[in-house]
Amino acid sequence: MQIITKTRLLYMINSYQFKSTATILSIKPWSNNNNNNNNNNNNNNNNNNNNNLDLRSQNYEIICDQTIFHPQGGGQPFDLGRMKKGTTSFKVTEVRMNEDGTIVKHFGLFEQEQEEKQQEKEQEHSERIEENGLIDFNIGDKVELEIDEQRRRFNARNHSAGHLIDVGISNLNFEIVGVQLKPTKGYHFPDSAYVEYEGVVGADKRERFRQALEQEVNRLVNSRAEVAIEFIDQDKVEQECVMGASIKAERERECRVIRIYPGHAGCPCGGTHVENVQEIGNICVRKVTKVKNSTRVSYSITTTTTTQSNTNTTTN
Repeated sequence: MQIITKTRLLYMINSYQFKSTATILSIKPWSNNNNNNNNNNNNNNNNNNNNNLDLRSQNYEIICDQTIFHPQGGGQPFDLGRMKKGTTSFKVTEVRMNEDGTIVKHFGLFEQEQEEKQQEKEQEHSERIEENGLIDFNIGDKVELEIDEQRRRFNARNHSAGHLIDVGISNLNFEIVGVQLKPTKGYHFPDSAYVEYEGVVGADKRERFRQALEQEVNRLVNSRAEVAIEFIDQDKVEQECVMGASIKAERERECRVIRIYPGHAGCPCGGTHVENVQEIGNICVRKVTKVKNSTRVSYSITTTTTTQSNTNTTTN
């Protein structure tokens, strides 16, 4: 029995690594009905010693030693993509962390190769499957990982935009804001992204605040500043960062910190980000609202941007 303790998170080092390889540590059938947020099992119990799996039970959970797939969490959606071994392809439709935040679970289903590209090969492959009903993914196998690049780039831009709004607010004159705002949480999904702050901007100031903030964040975007990813000792998080929450890195005593703009406090974060703020593109501050005792800044970004990093690294 193999004990699975931790998944190596490659996206924490390079947000623009769209391809890699990994070794399968666990693979088993999975159903939404027994998922419960995908956190029910500890995955230390791997009764997966069968050589191959039945194609007809199409939904599976796969755990690897490392991954480029970002799981849903920290206000950011999960990545989509595929795992491949030879002619066998596994479509990843959902990615989640386990309950203690150490193991990434990839959920999805096996699919056949595209018939229009490999018709003869596909026919032979299908006949083989029909004969034995098996899929060639086994524990210990090395598989190729590939994420949806367009989705990753958008999520990185959208997440970085939320962090840049923090900087924009800190740059505004107090007369415009009228209250000290402290960031508390962010939601970086494409349909309804927002950042929330402790403190309430008065109703009479909100529209002026919204306009001034939108102007400031787009000025920052046009500055072309480089984004920095740092790993600092957890004891220094509170003095170095605008938020004190801890995001553990590979080494237990380190915390991953994003400095979205030079000269400003960092923020502990496990999400994916751009390399240069210009990649974010235009930011629209859609509205500013009061939510209980907080201020919510809702925003959106353009679907695409003309400026992109060309980084596309494959790591074994």
